[in-house]
Parts: sequence; structure tokens; C-alpha cells
Amino acid sequence: GIAKKPPKDKALAKVEQELQYTKENLQTTIEELETSNEELKSTNEELQSTNEELQSTNEELETSKEELQSLNEESATVNAELQSRIDELSATTDDMKNLLDSTQIATIFLDTDFCIRRFTPTVTQLIPLSNSDVGRPVDHFATQLKDVKLSDAANKVLNDLVIREDEVITHDGRMFRLKTLPYRTVQNVIDGVVLTFEDITEQKQIELKQKTNEEQLRTIIESTEDIIALVDLDGKYLHYSGSDKYGLVPEKVVGKTVFEILGDETGKMVFKQIKAVAKTDKSQYDETTLNWHGKMIYFEDFRYPVKDNKGRIIAVGTIGRNITKRKVAELMLEKTESRYKLALKNLPIIVAEFDLDLRYTWIYNPHPDFDVDSVLGKRDDDLDQNEGTTALVKMKKEVIKTGKTKRNKMTFSLSNQDHEYDIVIQPTFDIDGKIIGGTSAAFDITNES
Repeated sequence: GIAKKPPKDKALAKVEQELQYTKENLQTTIEELETSNEELKSTNEELQSTNEELQSTNEELETSKEELQSLNEESATVNAELQSRIDELSATTDDMKNLLDSTQIATIFLDTDFCIRRFTPTVTQLIPLSNSDVGRPVDHFATQLKDVKLSDAANKVLNDLVIREDEVITHDGRMFRLKTLPYRTVQNVIDGVVLTFEDITEQKQIELKQKTNEEQLRTIIESTEDIIALVDLDGKYLHYSGSDKYGLVPEKVVGKTVFEILGDETGKMVFKQIKAVAKTDKSQYDETTLNWHGKMIYFEDFRYPVKDNKGRIIAVGTIGRNITKRKVAELMLEKTESRYKLALKNLPIIVAEFDLDLRYTWIYNPHPDFDVDSVLGKRDDDLDQNEGTTALVKMKKEVIKTGKTKRNKMTFSLSNQDHEYDIVIQPTFDIDGKIIGGTSAAFDITNES
């Protein structure tokens, strides 16, 4: 029969079987390990790829962070600029408000539909507005202005963009200068209308008073025959006003020269006087004699320099006063005085005038002991001390005090002999009747005595 294997062989077979099993398990484990290694390698590669992606993402995030930081800095700069501009705009708005308030000029800002956009406080004196009225049409409000519709004035300006100025009056008699102009934006876009109301009541009153004064002055000048003229340094009339008695009117004089108006001879004399004032920069009085159409006319002219705003002399003003009557009277008086002196020349009479201090202001035919120059400005007791001069001073004082004429006889010790005089003294009055001195006439009656 079949022989049985020994126990040793069984054990070996079992060991071999287990070894075979172990080899198979090991092979399987190795294969699984290899698979795991491959998977791990693949995973590692994926992780490495992910790490690279993460690194790339991190770099991108870093870049984004820098960009965001840069944007934040730019935003901070822009915000600072915007805040600065807001502050400037706020300051400008405050300045504009204070400017409009300080000018005291009533101002209304209207949009293109003539609705109120803004207004200054002084406008309420003419139109009853409040802050809640912003946005309402201006025609919805009654104004203090007579016969004025503000929307019509605004519409005209919007149509042709021409600035307009009108003088308007209120119901209580005040006068305003209404100025209407287009509202322009900084981009030069027309976006409404601005209306300003400047109170010119006082100015108009001054102008009316000035006009009245000028008319009164013209009437006075024409009635007094005085002349007012302004002549430039070339001798050309810039202004003329005066009585039409001379046949001259401003239209015929202004623009012409002194030679054309006054003639060559008088023109040369007047032009010389004008040049003298311009050269010395000083006022002066001149006397001008004019042969006007065969009649002699005398003027007393006050000439003065006229300067521009830089202090340069550009013309000479003249106020001419007709002194013909006075001049004729003086000439007649000179003739009369000449005849009077001639008549008194060989008569033993001394005629004199004195002031309130008893000082001589004029004397004719003094005694040979005295000359005219030594007498003028002195009293009798300054010239000599004797009974006669003492009595004469006393007599003059009584005339000044009482205002009455006195007559007396007095004896004076003179170089050749004693002289007796019959003296008459009377007071001298001014045009108001006030005593300003006296006049004396002394007749030498020595030989008669």
C-alpha cells in the first residue's frame, strides 16, 4: 500500500505552505505598498502643485494687498483734497454771504424759470421774502416798486444777455438803481438771472441839490456879470459860464482859444497870466482891460491852478468879476482928486484921514516940517509933544467916541513960528454905519489972527 509520510515531512510542508502564504501576502503587501507609494507620490505631486498654486495665490494676494494699500493711500489723498475743497467752498460761501450782507445791496438770484434761488437780507425791505420762499416764482410776491415786473426785466436779459440798468422808485419815494444781468456758471453757462437794487435816494437828493445850486449859481453869475472859465495850458477853453450880456454862450466859447475869443492883444496878455499860474503853481489876481466891440470893460480876475488826480497841473481856472463901474468911478475919483489937489495946492489947508487908533492913513499938504512918509502910520503925539498935539488928540478921541463933528482953534509950535489952525474933524463910517476913523481939515489962520 501507500506508505505514510513521516511527521517531519508534514511539518515541513506546513511551513512551506505558510511560507508560500506569507510570500503571497508579502507580494500583495508590496504591490499595495507600491500602489500606496504611487498614490502618495501622486498626492505629493498634487500637494506640491497645490503648494505652488497657493504660493502663486499668496503672491497675487500680496500684490493685491500692495495695490489695495496704494489705492487706500490714493483714496486718502483724494479725500484730503476733497475735504480741502469742501473747506474752501465753505469758506468761499461764507465770504460771499458776508460780502453780500456787508454791501447792503439788495440782491436776488433767479433760475431760468424766474424762481427764487437765493437772496440777501436787505431784499426784504423791497420784497417780503423768507427762507421758505426759495424755489417759488418771483412774481408771486408783491413788491414796494412802482410799475416794475421783475420777471419781465429778467426775461429781457435772458433773451439777449445784455446787462441792463434802470432807475426805479418805491411807493414811499425811495429811489433804486435796478441792475439786471445773466447768471453765469464757472463753465460760462447761463443758468439764471441776478437782480441787484442799489439805494440811490441820497445820491439823487445830492444831485438835485447840486443841480439847484448850479442853477442858482448860474443865475447869480448871470445877474452879477461875473464869468467862470477853465482854460487848458494851450489856451483853449474847457468850460465857460457867465452873463449873456457879452454875447458869449458856452457853445460858442468852449473849444476855442483865448486869442479867438478875446483878440490877439488881450488874448496874449491873458495867456501870459495863465502860463504864470501854471508855472508857479500859485493863485493870483490880475486886472484885465478889454476893448469889447468898441467899449472898454475892466475885469478883476482870480486865477488858480487845476490839477488831475496825479497832482499835475492841466488847466487854469478863472473867476472874472466885472469892475467896470468901480474902475470908471476910480478914474473919475482920480480926476476929481487931481482937481481937488490942484485947487488946494496954493491954499493954507491940511487935509488928512486917520483910523480908530488915531494913526494917519492919508494926508495932503502937510506943514513943511513934515513929509507924507514920516506922518503915515503915526499919531499927532508921536510926531511932536506940545499943547497943540495934545489938544488935537483929545479932540479926535471925542469925535470917535461921540460920532459927531467938532470944530476948534488950536496953536502949534512949529520950526518957523507958532501957527494957529481952525480945525474941523468929522467921523468916517463904513457901509454898515460903523465908525472906522475920521477926517480932519486944518485951515492956517495965523496971518488972519
